[in-house]
Amino acid sequence: EAISLALQYAWYSLNLNRIQLRVFSDNAHALRAYMSAGFEQEGKMRRAAFIDGNWRDVIIMSVLRPLEENGTSVSRNYLPSTQVGAIMTSPHSGLSVA
Repeated sequence: EAISLALQYAWYSLNLNRIQLRVFSDNAHALRAYMSAGFEQEGKMRRAAFIDGNWRDVIIMSVLRPLEENGTSVSRNYLPSTQVGAIMTSPHSGLSVA
């Protein structure tokens, strides 16, 4: 539910069009949560992170702003932002928005 709330905020308060994230390929719980929220896998970076003496694969996932039936982006009142995008990272995954 937290992911869904974050997506609603991204679409309708920040007026974002796309959200992208990175997650370790062995983090099955996170992968399931992101997929159930609508994220799709876009790619796999093999041996992209060296952690505790081991190489780990990183999955890239994204979700796009929903479309109306006529094919246009869903639009609601939003707070205009002067920031085009943001990047947040953690030791275990990364998230970027645009």
